Amino acid sequence: MMRRILAAGLIGLLPCFVSAAGYEATSQEQAMCQAAVFDRDTSDRVNWAHMHHYCECIRFTNRAYSALSRNEMKRNLETGIRGCVATLKYTSPDFYMRPEVHLQMGVAYRLYPLEGKAIAEFMEAIKGNPKLAQAYVELADIQAKNKKSQEALKTVTEGLRHAPDSKPLKRRYAELGGKLPYPEPAVKKSSPAADADAAATTSQALPEPQASPSPAATIPPEARD
Repeated sequence: MMRRILAAGLIGLLPCFVSAAGYEATSQEQAMCQAAVFDRDTSDRVNWAHMHHYCECIRFTNRAYSALSRNEMKRNLETGIRGCVATLKYTSPDFYMRPEVHLQMGVAYRLYPLEGKAIAEFMEAIKGNPKLAQAYVELADIQAKNKKSQEALKTVTEGLRHAPDSKPLKRRYAELGGKLPYPEPAVKKSSPAADADAAATTSQALPEPQASPSPAATIPPEARD
């Protein structure tokens, strides 16, 4: 059931909608986009001006699940992919929502199916946000399906290092033969004593991280403008 729910971090917010005729969003889709996309920190107006494309990406990928034919499914996915591509094209490389856009586009490619492109998008999502648990889940599921159990276990193990509370990752860790205890978190929770010591230490400015632009997404010929 989890694989029928879309968008990283948005799992549980996106019900599967009955395929709707036409391009306009249904009332259910509008409510979904509001909850899953627009109820965020939208103070970055320059980037958020383009996030309606991401809403299109989610809702048309979601429509693909209930398509009545393979052709209808592919048309919905192509429209969804275009929405994700547009979001990445018009937002800045350091925009905090881009990892989720890569995750969503990976889901659309997986359904198409174009697994190579899906894997690339999931890896890009992880690169942009290592705490995005669903990206590890999606990537590991493809690896496991292709009989690459050891790769899948490595993916899940790395995911648990960055998202140690993820129940889907813990379940897959057990299914893939992972041994307890779970992997050591990449960032340990600090103790009150450590916090006090840190507060007493003279703070030093850290260099700003350099964001690397995402590679241009490639979509199927049928999905190009």
